Amino acid sequence: MPTKLKPPSLPDWLVSPYLAAVMLTVIICASTWPGAMSWDPLWELTEARHGIPDGLYPPIGAYIFWLFDSIYPGPGLKFLAQNLIVFLSVAHIMRRLGYGSLQSFAALLFIALCPATLGTLVVVWKDTATAACLLLAIVGLLHAAQTKGRNPAYGFLGMALFFTYVAAAYRYNALAACFPLLAWMSDLLIRKPGTTLALKPGYLLRFTGVYVALLGVIVGTVWATNHYRLPDFKYLPSVHVIQANCEFDLIGMSRFSRQILVPDGLFPGKAKRSIETIDKAYHPEHWLYTRDSKELKRFDDYNYCGLFLGQVLQHPLAYIQHRLAVTNYLFAVTTDGAFLPTHEGIDENNLGVFFIPTRLSQTVYGYIKGMASSLARPWIYYVLATIILVIGIQRRARNWEIASLIYASGMLYSLLSLPVMPAGDLRYNMWPLIACMISSFMLLFSLQKPKKISEKTLILRQRIAYGGLFLVMLLAVVLAHNSLFLSSYAPRPLPVPTWKEVKPRLVSCLCGNLDEVRHADKKTVLSGWAYDVKANRAFSYVHVFVNGKHKYSLPVSGARPDVAKAQGNGGWSGFSVPLPEELKDFYVVVQRADGSFAKLYGQK
Repeated sequence: MPTKLKPPSLPDWLVSPYLAAVMLTVIICASTWPGAMSWDPLWELTEARHGIPDGLYPPIGAYIFWLFDSIYPGPGLKFLAQNLIVFLSVAHIMRRLGYGSLQSFAALLFIALCPATLGTLVVVWKDTATAACLLLAIVGLLHAAQTKGRNPAYGFLGMALFFTYVAAAYRYNALAACFPLLAWMSDLLIRKPGTTLALKPGYLLRFTGVYVALLGVIVGTVWATNHYRLPDFKYLPSVHVIQANCEFDLIGMSRFSRQILVPDGLFPGKAKRSIETIDKAYHPEHWLYTRDSKELKRFDDYNYCGLFLGQVLQHPLAYIQHRLAVTNYLFAVTTDGAFLPTHEGIDENNLGVFFIPTRLSQTVYGYIKGMASSLARPWIYYVLATIILVIGIQRRARNWEIASLIYASGMLYSLLSLPVMPAGDLRYNMWPLIACMISSFMLLFSLQKPKKISEKTLILRQRIAYGGLFLVMLLAVVLAHNSLFLSSYAPRPLPVPTWKEVKPRLVSCLCGNLDEVRHADKKTVLSGWAYDVKANRAFSYVHVFVNGKHKYSLPVSGARPDVAKAQGNGGWSGFSVPLPEELKDFYVVVQRADGSFAKLYGQK
């Protein structure tokens, strides 16, 4: 008799999606350790260390940064924690709802590899932290809903309410994402487990009362958190960011109404007060590009909110056209693809935090930017998720109610933000994208009809899955060793031309400048900007040659509003990176689109 085949047996923890979540977190964090940082997270870390001076940004970010920075100085621990919570929460939600390990792993892998989400995961942005808090709230609600007995688990409901508050406090527009979660929470509080939902007047009255009470708790605590600083409860003076948003809207409305709706103080002395000037200054992709353009000047001492309210009633169509222009960049409905799909490196700072690019980080950034015009378009995932949701509801797929709530949370976050969104950064889509992906995978796997699988096919699938998981684990261990523990070492040279090939191809053009060379603690800090003004083209890296050999490639992604104001573009052309050696004989060059090179700095 032939020997009966037995499926390969491995410990449950070894094939668990939770382990896969940990490994994916390690791989992503290792690629850009200790996490890329733009101005926003650097300001949060500054407030965490030196105090919160005003209400410019929600202070909850500084509190959370203080907690992690106290345990492990720098952004690394927060970077690791927020990504780990995202992946572990997704794995737990899938498993708690009865999906298999391979199905859970597929959802995790898709979120990790999708360029629309990966570009945000590799940066220490609060968009990932907000998504992590909302996922933890869903985990709490899921446990409370599945608790057997006469009453729900109030501990899990408390957990859900707390993380709903943290998410709303982290981002003002995240309150919209909390509406469906608060509705779920209200239902759990007033309806006994195991009973069927019946929309009777008594139920609706109690539901409305509980919902309003919970919403009031969230709004009240968020307001108190944003206006009174801990631990001294000092009142934080308001910084009216909405003023800048109204100014941006007025410029956009002027552009589309073909009428000047902004005050004269916005125009420089010699600038012509005309629609042509507005046309040149208007950049719907980002309010900072518009505000810092060379055609206009800063004019903050003005009541833009009052002017906006009057003009939007007179020019509603122009306002809608302006908001649609911003939305096109936000959802990447443009020919250029996703706007600011990620952030490379760490901007210049005095916090002692720096980033040295490695071959791995450059590969990851290259993948993200290479997919920016194709798979990093949020509208694609929103349309697909909506279609899948409609089919799932129509066919009453398993868990369609929970999938609908998660989908609604993500889409409300996005849609209700459109009237006030100041820019079209891809990262603003982080929670809507994750919510749509989770709901879509839940419904797709629920719509699958079970098929009889032969024993040989089952064994083959298991071996492939085990082999894939082993490779992920091996890759995570190698990357953790190379990036987490050896991150202070210099990166390997990139495959760029040698100095002998570069030197004959040097041309003279305005492509940037090395503003500062600073030596400190056996390091050399290079700071400057790089942008091809004539070709209107951004550079990804500047290359450093030391003693005739290529040694470093520094990412170009720092904010330089002064460059944008002087040159008309190049607002994100800055770089500032400390290199782990004292440089003496070196050149700094950039490679242009035609293959030639421009020298930013040269010293013999």
